[in-house]
Amino acid sequence: MEISITYRHVEPNETLKEYIEEKVSRIKKYLSQPMKADVIISLEKRRFIAEVNLAGDKTVFNSKEVSQENFFEAIDLVIDKLMTQVNRYKTKRIKKKVSPDLTIRHDIISVETSEENQPKVIQTENYFVKPMTIEEAIMQMNLLKNDFLVFIEAQSKRVNVLYQRRDGNYGLIETKGYGE
Repeated sequence: MEISITYRHVEPNETLKEYIEEKVSRIKKYLSQPMKADVIISLEKRRFIAEVNLAGDKTVFNSKEVSQENFFEAIDLVIDKLMTQVNRYKTKRIKKKVSPDLTIRHDIISVETSEENQPKVIQTENYFVKPMTIEEAIMQMNLLKNDFLVFIEAQSKRVNVLYQRRDGNYGLIETKGYGE
């Protein structure tokens, strides 16, 4: 990520520069394309102003925040606001890519049996699946804060399930066609 910092009415500070680069670089892991970040730091009448403009991934994100305390607080506020914008953008983009013609049905069956000794369906959920790589699936699962994600693996075109393990790692269930 290319980061340019402009100081207005402020002396350039190495500590502030490193802090800005660290905070802005966190955003790049959520976007696939190379980004260009323009950061403007200014001081106006005891108001510390941080403005960040991100360009790339076929879109532009802008945010500006003011703090009465210091530049570090203003930078934290503007980065939080940008993270919200980026997450909203990614969620919208993912929803647009969802193929409505392919869904996975998930039925929860009651433990109690009915009079005919047959379990009954008590809840049904539909999941829209889309082709993606395993890395994209991990990112998507983290963005949605789900314990699992059903997706189509981009290369093999097979339905897979990615799930969060108790030890913090990920598990992957790969499917195969009948007779393979």
